[in-house]
Amino acid sequence: MEPLVVVAIKWLFILLIVGCALYFLSVLAYIPLTGESAFIPTYRWCVKHILTEAPIEAGARFMDLGAGDGRVLVAAERLCGVEAVGYEFNPVAYVVCRIALWLNGSRARLVFGNFHHADLSEYDVIYCYLTPFVQEKLFPKFQTNAKPGALIISRIYIVGDWEPFRTLQYIGPNGPEATYFYRVPEA
Repeated sequence: MEPLVVVAIKWLFILLIVGCALYFLSVLAYIPLTGESAFIPTYRWCVKHILTEAPIEAGARFMDLGAGDGRVLVAAERLCGVEAVGYEFNPVAYVVCRIALWLNGSRARLVFGNFHHADLSEYDVIYCYLTPFVQEKLFPKFQTNAKPGALIISRIYIVGDWEPFRTLQYIGPNGPEATYFYRVPEA
């Protein structure tokens, strides 16, 4: 009979393999079914760099559109002292994010749903790392539903025809990258 530790390690390994397979399958199904972006994480050093450079006030209401594994939500809470909310539509990424928030002792609220239906008017800061196609679909929502003066942080991709008030440039793993900072114009 095998020691309990060996059995536990084997089961954890099996659960890890099954979890990875489910995540991979969900990504394969998610994009064709929704036409949306797959979860591509932002490197932790990059999240820290973006959030420390962003003009975010403590106590601000912060939304992450496509929360992925929750790293931006956790970092925003810790580094900026915000009230964080994330939207995630991919069921596997949602579960991973929920676990990450719990493991990090986060108070962030996570919504399982399509961020296209979210009310953006309550938020001071909106973070997004989405494909250009999704950004283009979101631009009218930013114009009509986001709070005037709200900060929009967009990693890598521009937001509509707005001019960013700041562009943060850095060298990423694949070469030069940028994050764009916008203010929603007054109506």
